[in-house]
Amino acid sequence: MERLRIFPLLFMLVLLAAMVALAVLLPVARVLEAPVTWLGAVPLTSGLLLIFISAGLFRRRQTTLKPFGESSALVQEGLYRYSRNPMYLGMLLVLTGAALWLGHLLPFAALPTFVVVVSHQNIRHEEQALEAQFGDTYRAYRQRVRRWF
Repeated sequence: MERLRIFPLLFMLVLLAAMVALAVLLPVARVLEAPVTWLGAVPLTSGLLLIFISAGLFRRRQTTLKPFGESSALVQEGLYRYSRNPMYLGMLLVLTGAALWLGHLLPFAALPTFVVVVSHQNIRHEEQALEAQFGDTYRAYRQRVRRWF
């Protein structure tokens, strides 16, 4: 049976839309008010920066950004010295910022949803592919650098 392919950026955008819809259509519990909600701009902006900087490192090394594509290089420099998945971490920060900005309780459910789905549907398979392709180099990198942060 072929596994379900989740495109992380698209999944993040779907979750963002769902978060807004939940906040508007089911405003169950407002937990934050302005100006505290404005603090959501910090993780949101930080997350976008992480995504763009990380993607730039992939482009500089001329390896694929496609979640299911074959890597031509193992990126270990820059942000990848601290996290094996800074793009996914950036997406999580964008969602966190949006949840804070919205200030309602239900949008926060998107955060663990993103982590679980991306970990299971993407990261696990990417790690297997990288280990098969780069062997001991990847195993040493995996021992040295955390998966998320």
